[in-house]
Amino acid sequence: MKNYLALLILSLFALRASAQTDLAKELKVLKGQLQEQVQRNDYLKDALSLREGGQELTVDDITIKLTRVYMKEGKVCVEGLVKYIGDGDQVIQFSDQDLVDPKGNLYISYNAGPLNEPTGTLHIAHAVKDINYGFIVIFDNIKEKTPDISLLNLRLSGRGASGIPFNFKGVGVKW
Repeated sequence: MKNYLALLILSLFALRASAQTDLAKELKVLKGQLQEQVQRNDYLKDALSLREGGQELTVDDITIKLTRVYMKEGKVCVEGLVKYIGDGDQVIQFSDQDLVDPKGNLYISYNAGPLNEPTGTLHIAHAVKDINYGFIVIFDNIKEKTPDISLLNLRLSGRGASGIPFNFKGVGVKW
């Protein structure tokens, strides 16, 4: 009887240890899934905030929406979304950009890159209708911290030598 009781107790301990191990594994898997879901939610919240805020202009079946304008290390960074809303085929490429601060200082940038490659060049040979393409324009050597931009002129290649102008006025800058 003692052997039977000892065997029963050992079996219960083994079963309990096995159950705890299984529960620990399941808890680890659930924690991983929860962390993945939190990351997805954060990404989707960021994407939604890009679409909801900011100034927006539409010219010649193209919409540009400013989503974030901030100053960092002597540079003003302008992030936004460009979207083709017309029919047919459209090339989207920025030409040159101007920034005028409240004191009248003029800054020029000749590059607009994709959000994921700020030093690259954004060139979309065949823009798909109603798809947002993210961009960033960086203005270097800003002399003073400015709370806002009097004029932000973004130009897309096309429509003659001057391009298609998008003139944003009174743009706030975060720093």
